[in-house]
Amino acid sequence: MKKLLLIIILNVSFFIPNSFCFAGSNKIDSLQIILKSAKEDISKVNLLNNLSWEMIENGNNLQADSIARMAINTAEKLNYIAGLADSYNYLGIMYAQQGNYPEALKNYFAALKIKEKIGKKDQIASVYSNIGIIYDYQAEYDKALGTYLAALTLMKEIPYKRGIAYCYNNIGIVYQNQGKLKEALENYFLSLKMNAEIGDKQAVAANYNNIGVINKKQGDYSEAWKNLKVSLKISEEIKDKKGVACSYINLGGLAVKLNKLGVAKEYLNKGLGLSKEIGNKEKIKDAYNTLSVMDSITGNYNAAYEDFKNYTAYRDSLFSEKNTKKAVQAEMNFYFEKKQAAEKLEQEKKEALLLEEMNRQKIIRSAVTFGFVILLLLALIMFRGYKQKQKVNKELASKNDLIGIQKIEVEQQKFLLEEKNKEISDSISYAKRIQSSFLTSEKYISHRLCDNFILFNPRDVVSGDFYWMQEKNKYLYMCTADCTGHGIPGAFMSLIGMGILNEIIFSKSGMDHTDEIFNELRRIIILAVNPEGASEEGNDGMDAVLLRFDFQKMELEYSAANNSFYIIRAGNFTEYKPDKMPVGNYIGVEKPFTSHTIALQKGDCIYTFSDGFADQFGGLQIPDEKLNNSGQGLGKKFKYKQLQELLTANYNKPMELQKEILNKTFETWKGSLDQVDDVLVIGIRV
Repeated sequence: MKKLLLIIILNVSFFIPNSFCFAGSNKIDSLQIILKSAKEDISKVNLLNNLSWEMIENGNNLQADSIARMAINTAEKLNYIAGLADSYNYLGIMYAQQGNYPEALKNYFAALKIKEKIGKKDQIASVYSNIGIIYDYQAEYDKALGTYLAALTLMKEIPYKRGIAYCYNNIGIVYQNQGKLKEALENYFLSLKMNAEIGDKQAVAANYNNIGVINKKQGDYSEAWKNLKVSLKISEEIKDKKGVACSYINLGGLAVKLNKLGVAKEYLNKGLGLSKEIGNKEKIKDAYNTLSVMDSITGNYNAAYEDFKNYTAYRDSLFSEKNTKKAVQAEMNFYFEKKQAAEKLEQEKKEALLLEEMNRQKIIRSAVTFGFVILLLLALIMFRGYKQKQKVNKELASKNDLIGIQKIEVEQQKFLLEEKNKEISDSISYAKRIQSSFLTSEKYISHRLCDNFILFNPRDVVSGDFYWMQEKNKYLYMCTADCTGHGIPGAFMSLIGMGILNEIIFSKSGMDHTDEIFNELRRIIILAVNPEGASEEGNDGMDAVLLRFDFQKMELEYSAANNSFYIIRAGNFTEYKPDKMPVGNYIGVEKPFTSHTIALQKGDCIYTFSDGFADQFGGLQIPDEKLNNSGQGLGKKFKYKQLQELLTANYNKPMELQKEILNKTFETWKGSLDQVDDVLVIGIRV
């Protein structure tokens, strides 16, 4: 029978857990004791992960699998994604050591997906390194080198010395497998130097093992024997079963080369026994391969044949899943292509949004300036018309008191009055167009809040209520306001309020919090409508709610002035109270506004409003004796309690349907009575 002449290359790759630390195997009992009394929180997930790693290190793969899956279930229950990623990573390491590469890759990619969301470079790099080891085992050396170099780049950016050392070692293994022994040795020595500096004995032992393998390939057997013995000694000191098994098998292979067959058999059998104990198929395969060579040299061909059969059986079990491997590789390619496409789409989206934001800010600034000019002109026109109307009314009253005024003069004065009224009506209509242009468009709001409604019913042509929205940085601001008065005076105040809010958002770069914005808004309003030395002091201003959404953190910051708002969560109603002062001048000590932060949940319904809906009279058939002097029914107010009950009863319906229900309820309640105030109700579903 022809003797089998095989060159055995055995090296040690570093599987990297997310903590980047290798603990001793004596911790299993103490971890199990602590676990018995552990509470159901994230510390328990970390305990389970540490225990699964210890089990993997000691070859208890069945228990490691069970414990890692317990960690996954607990982490999912607690929504602890960092712990979940660690569990997937440990499962990947366990499957890799068993030679089940498709399952290893499946778990590594599950871990990588979460780690990239978390964004911690050291943890992303650790998973990249473990994926590279699988590529290396499958002889996909270019891909292995690519993932190792990516991991090394991330480790250097942090920087993390231990992780850099691991990457150098694994890069050396790829170069060794490619036959580039010089490059491999350079990387092993870089890794050894760094591991020695930080005192990582397990890693140092692996470095000496790999350097010894290179020495053997270069024919320097004495140096190889010395380095492999150093590796064995360190691994035995720290009780690293996998390291001891690797050293035994490599020393056995070197002893075969040196024709020390008795020593070779002793080392190889010890290495085989330990490899079986820890369930490492790669090392079992390598041990049988070397034993077959040794037995064939001694002429024990039956034993050599049995050893070779065992070698081929383990080799085939490791590499028989070619179809699965192809499927996993396709999945990996899809994942990276998808990731690249998503990054490209995200970049294009950011650039489009930036351009849109720059154009919008330019338009807003121009509109604010133009709006204030138009507002001033409109005020002068309306004031002139008002004075003329007063003058006409006085003249008409005076002439009506005079006896003998001719009918033609009365008709002329009436015509003049109608003309003046028409001028005022036209001015008011023009004011409505200006106010409408200042209100945030429904298209703009719907683009940023997918599920919402706005019920906006002014009492007169123009309104003292307004709603306003702007986006700045990562925040979305929304204001619901009820200005002093309604009609033309209220409209004036609403235009001033919206103009000042735009100025604050786009000109005050350091002013992001809602209380700061309300304090600045109040200061400017008081200066604008109640300047020092004014002949008349009024309480002009507004009751308002200002919301600031941070959808990345799912947080809502708010400040409220004399106006509360509601949140309905899973049928539970909560009212958020305001500061008892308006945004403007008022009787009392001026205090700073306060801001509050609420943690949002998906499905929360937020409602803001003015007082017009709750203050509307109506509801019952009014007896004749309850009519006022003008014959108008007095009725009773709708009130906030009914509004709360109405919103709670319908919060889970589509927002557009809620708007229809609110509008129909309001009209039915009002009946034939006049609307007493502007009505504004806004609903937002998170």
